[in-house]
Amino acid sequence: MPHTFDPQNESQPIINFKNKWLAAHQEVMATQSLEQIVDSIKILENNSIFSNELVVVYKTQDFTPLYISKNVEKVMGFTQQEYMSWKDGAFFKRGVPNQIDYFDNLLKWKEHFNQRTPHKKPKTLGRLHSCGKSYLHKNGSEIRFLLRQELVLGEDLKLPAIGVLYYKEITHLLKGEDYWILCETFDPTGSSFSKFYRKDGIDNYPITPREKEIILLISEGKSTKEVALALNISPETVGQHRKNMIRKMMAKDTSSLIQLCKTCSII
Repeated sequence: MPHTFDPQNESQPIINFKNKWLAAHQEVMATQSLEQIVDSIKILENNSIFSNELVVVYKTQDFTPLYISKNVEKVMGFTQQEYMSWKDGAFFKRGVPNQIDYFDNLLKWKEHFNQRTPHKKPKTLGRLHSCGKSYLHKNGSEIRFLLRQELVLGEDLKLPAIGVLYYKEITHLLKGEDYWILCETFDPTGSSFSKFYRKDGIDNYPITPREKEIILLISEGKSTKEVALALNISPETVGQHRKNMIRKMMAKDTSSLIQLCKTCSII
């Protein structure tokens, strides 16, 4: 049954999330002007590669939308004018009820990551991939996205004033109703740090070095036997690694797993 959606209504989890976020990010640093950011996005809008990728520009302090790409009606059913009229936190309000714990987990995992990353100097690059979050189309149907965000951070991970979110529709790639989050930081010297969060645990990365070797060979078109021969392991071991990766990434099948890994720059 399709969900109903009231853009003016905010559930308690969303209100709690916004209050905690505001408390943690009372100070932000200067960034590019809104005009510069929007101009760069409008260039992307004319590229067919991004036709199914929704781009949202927002204030990082309170999630007030500043711009949304013109394909929002194609992807979500809402016009640009409708979306912009919703004021703060518009894209969060579209979340579906069966993922009501998403906001609590996002805050918990973000705090966990920020306490552990060694990269807290100015010009640290912060990258977030959030996979499987469900949102409501205007017709009430659910759409699942891979959200990507990259921010150049200030001292002690201070946020820029304006952020950009990229939503890639991946409903057809996923199995189940869960979600995962990959947090990464990169310092100016090239050093990186990452954590992979799911409700059933925390890992350093979605796939292990051995699994990466396997999925790279599979993505090149090699069969299970060929992968096993190349890595000097048994076909059964290759099969088990493949199953583990599909489970962790929530992919429908091997082809979906490869697409997810490439989209997140895992391979």
